[in-house]
Amino acid sequence: MIFLDSGIRRSGELRASKSKLAKNVYLNLYMLKEVYGISDESTGDRGLNLMDIYRASGKLVRGSDSRKQHLLDIDLNFCNDKIIPLIFG
Repeated sequence: MIFLDSGIRRSGELRASKSKLAKNVYLNLYMLKEVYGISDESTGDRGLNLMDIYRASGKLVRGSDSRKQHLLDIDLNFCNDKIIPLIFG
């Protein structure tokens, strides 16, 4: 199986490079909260909130804008088992 990172440069040129499956992922805090509706507080029935994800991360990096806050080094298995079913469930 081959994994590719791809993107488009400013000139319009497509770039692609071979990559390996990641063990950890970075998640955007704004997207989790505002787009996917994961709450700050305990929700009971959903069973997962932003504090749970924060505890599973390596650290929080804040940017100059509230949309540029990221949770780093979250285990891929945690994402597959907890976050993805919540988003797509």
